[in-house]
Amino acid sequence: MEITKDEVLKLANLAKLSFNDNEIENITKDMQSIISFADTINKSSTSEEYEDKYSLNNVQREDVVVPSYSSEEILSNAAMVDDGHFFIPKRNNGSL
Repeated sequence: MEITKDEVLKLANLAKLSFNDNEIENITKDMQSIISFADTINKSSTSEEYEDKYSLNNVQREDVVVPSYSSEEILSNAAMVDDGHFFIPKRNNGSL
């Protein structure tokens, strides 16, 4: 697909952008480069051989329940506790 200067001017007008002639030339070249790259990606192989070779497998381990600390042990170092939970006071004017 070829991007033309007229198409870039039309898009610029829709976006309410204004460019000088040199900027329009550069934008046209950049957009053409982007479209060419997207075309290359679209033409890439998606065969089963490729998909099998590069397919992702779940490499995460299974969840295993293991013993942990009790709530009392965890909260023993907390500065403030409220009903078995960490208590964080609200800030007033940037201070606690």
